Amino acid sequence: MAILNIDKNEYTVKIGREGRIVIPSEIRKKFGLKEGDIVKIKIKKDKIFLQFVSLNDLEEKIWKRFEKVKESLSEELLRERKAISLV
Repeated sequence: MAILNIDKNEYTVKIGREGRIVIPSEIRKKFGLKEGDIVKIKIKKDKIFLQFVSLNDLEEKIWKRFEKVKESLSEELLRERKAISLV
């Protein structure tokens, strides 16, 4: 896949089969990216940005989703089963 280094902070890469792009090795090394890492794609107006997502950030976002939950799923299931058995 052809990679053209335009300047220090900008690269031009060719889109391959199935829409795949190759992140240049210099960038992967700089940010410590390796196969299997997660990258977020952000769209702002007519631009696309790639942002590395650390597993710690991802885990933190997942836990924040559950902070608002008042009761566990097992407690909810038991409450529903008891309500059904009373009918």
